Amino acid sequence: MSSTVARDLYLGASIAISWAWGTSLVMGMQIAQTKGALVFLVWAAANCLTLGVFGLLFRRGIVTPGIVENKPVKYSMLAIQCLCLLIQMKVLHDVLLPLAGDAFAAYCITAGVGVFFVVAMYARGLSMSILTDNWQAVLTLSVLLAMLFICSMRGAERLPLPSADSSGLAWAGYSACVLLSGIITDMQHWQRAKVNGNGHAFEWATVLFAVYLALVFALAQYELPPVCQALLCVAVLGVTTSTVDSVAVACHSMVNRTVGTTVCLFICVFWGLFADMGLIEVWSRFGAFRIALALVILSMGVYAFLKRETE
Repeated sequence: MSSTVARDLYLGASIAISWAWGTSLVMGMQIAQTKGALVFLVWAAANCLTLGVFGLLFRRGIVTPGIVENKPVKYSMLAIQCLCLLIQMKVLHDVLLPLAGDAFAAYCITAGVGVFFVVAMYARGLSMSILTDNWQAVLTLSVLLAMLFICSMRGAERLPLPSADSSGLAWAGYSACVLLSGIITDMQHWQRAKVNGNGHAFEWATVLFAVYLALVFALAQYELPPVCQALLCVAVLGVTTSTVDSVAVACHSMVNRTVGTTVCLFICVFWGLFADMGLIEVWSRFGAFRIALALVILSMGVYAFLKRETE
């Protein structure tokens, strides 16, 4: 393997795992089990394609780093990152609650995990996030493969997947729009795009994320035995903590890294103050804002690109 390919694969793994939220694993299985294979396919295709499309737009110069220096755009993106961190903390808590056996203990552990990863990113920033992402990617994919092997060898009960209906397909269409616009509004992926330059890390990320979702779909067809349910918690921890550390680094651009780190630490410790808001529902409704912001960013990029081409 050449050094260029190895570099692209290393960065691509970081892009893929930081895009794989903790919710994507459980939610992906639920989509297949409740809405059917076709709806899952649309949702999964948008999840994967958005990575390659963003990488292509950045490499061709249609979207450029200067766009995110526009203050209204920049702070809108950072607000999205803060909401993202709140949701990751809730997901972490939900995963840890049955293991901790006590709500207060689960809250303290959740806050501790969040604080650990935020502080760990302070000194080395993006390079540390990319490094830890790769370990989290190896952990997550290894656990998913182990779960699939256990289900297959133990003859776990197979679950029939329903047929897609019109409401499910409508949901898939809207979700695809949110997902295709989502990555362009994520500061963490702009940071990785700058590192990528003219490389092909986003194409590798597309392939790796497709492998991840293929494993999710395969597992959705089984009634998970207890050991696999425990392993599922480990996999969710892997993808969730990857997003936490990526958001922490994204927030380093909030005035400076000290301010951004302080904001993230506040969210990690006091996220429970916002839990009653119904964070997942808020995020779903926030999808329209993400689509609008993505259109603004894309319009700015296309306008600047066409202006450069005509000069």
